[in-house]
Amino acid sequence: MKQSILTLLFLSLLFSINSFGQNAKFESVNAMQQSLINDLSSTFRDTSISFVISPLVTQPISFSDLDIPYLVEKYDFCEEQFIKKPIDTLLINSNKYFKLIEQDSLLKYNNLEFEVDTCLKKGIDPFQSPILYYVERYYNKGGICYFYKPVFSQNGSYAIVEYWTHCGFLCGWGELVLMRRIKQKWKIIETIVVSES
Repeated sequence: MKQSILTLLFLSLLFSINSFGQNAKFESVNAMQQSLINDLSSTFRDTSISFVISPLVTQPISFSDLDIPYLVEKYDFCEEQFIKKPIDTLLINSNKYFKLIEQDSLLKYNNLEFEVDTCLKKGIDPFQSPILYYVERYYNKGGICYFYKPVFSQNGSYAIVEYWTHCGFLCGWGELVLMRRIKQKWKIIETIVVSES
């Protein structure tokens, strides 16, 4: 009896590991977040690396470089918005400017680690991350762009948003920007932080 229960527990654990992330249902970004992400994507000018967009928003913005009292006073943000909180994963359903990769594959390859001997046998660069290997092999692109969860002012006229494009070992860039909604379009009014590796 004990052995049967242990076998069942083992099989259920094995099944749950194998099915982790497969066809997971995440809450979609709302219309305002989607519009902001599309309008920010339209500003990407660096075409030296072609990239795809990650469909998953999994991280909050890092606020360490922000003058929070200034943003609260001038742009109608609320101080509580800048307290770092864990977020549920959000799903981007489309992007007007770049291809969105398949969410299950993203989860699968983000959780992989390359083993050097296997890489050498298969002709894979052991210093390349599994997700970039996947993006290059299946999408013929050199990088992947991740968006962080945007923060909107209380009146909805301003937003702070961050993105990061990963293109390899010590290869990546991103920005933290302040945007304003003008005639139904989001425009960058200030680049707060530029990051590069």
